[in-house]
Amino acid sequence: MRIAAVILALLGCLFLLLAYVGLLRPQIFRNKKTGVVPGRWKLLGGGHLVALIVFAVAIIIMPARSEVTLEDQAQPDLVDRTIITAAQQEKVSQAPVSKPESAHAEQLTKASPESLAQANKQMNALNKAMKDGVSILQSGELAAISAHSKYISALVKVGESKFGSSIFEPLGRCFAAGIDSRSWWSNQLSSVQNGGVERIPGSIKSAFDSYQVNRADCLLAADPVASAKAEAASDAELREKLGGGRECLTVFDVNPETKEVFALPKPSHCKA
Repeated sequence: MRIAAVILALLGCLFLLLAYVGLLRPQIFRNKKTGVVPGRWKLLGGGHLVALIVFAVAIIIMPARSEVTLEDQAQPDLVDRTIITAAQQEKVSQAPVSKPESAHAEQLTKASPESLAQANKQMNALNKAMKDGVSILQSGELAAISAHSKYISALVKVGESKFGSSIFEPLGRCFAAGIDSRSWWSNQLSSVQNGGVERIPGSIKSAFDSYQVNRADCLLAADPVASAKAEAASDAELREKLGGGRECLTVFDVNPETKEVFALPKPSHCKA
């Protein structure tokens, strides 16, 4: 379409030129059969009218500026992007890539020195991943962003193998912190893809706040000393209220035949 518009524009210029030639040398346009020479002003007006029509058609079919830019630059831009992407991938492949440690052989189910050490290691890895994620997003390197997404997902899997996959497990908050970290990263990516605007307002802060809460709960649950103090305080409160420790809490079960839920009997020292 652009070529046709250029040709029409050239034709318009030609008609303008002929109009002025007719003004100066009208005899050039003498009718060979009748010998009549058109009037100068008639030739000038007719030439301008035809040129105006041709120019109007050229303008109508001329692609918009943005379309012309895309048409003219599509191939060079594609080549440039390919070169940049290859360079980025080479840069990322040469740089040391963070790798999460292999899955823990056995799931940790209670507070202990080992649990605390593993929890600290996992939380430090998540902290660093979130901190590094900001600079990686700012760099705009697509290969690095993709690699970081995979790294965070791998960290979540490591957390699941170490601490379980539910917050109801003794150290499940450590796994939940990884989920929050991945949500934070996903919301950051979504914001960048949306021109720096959150698709869900406040989603980044919400994920970060949840991460902070679960991180603190994780370290508390894994610390044998802090966990013992918390349990002792809880047991003291329970003894005051129920006359005993955790054994006085109401526990429910399901009748396998009737499927009815019922409360299990409590020890005799528990308050009614």
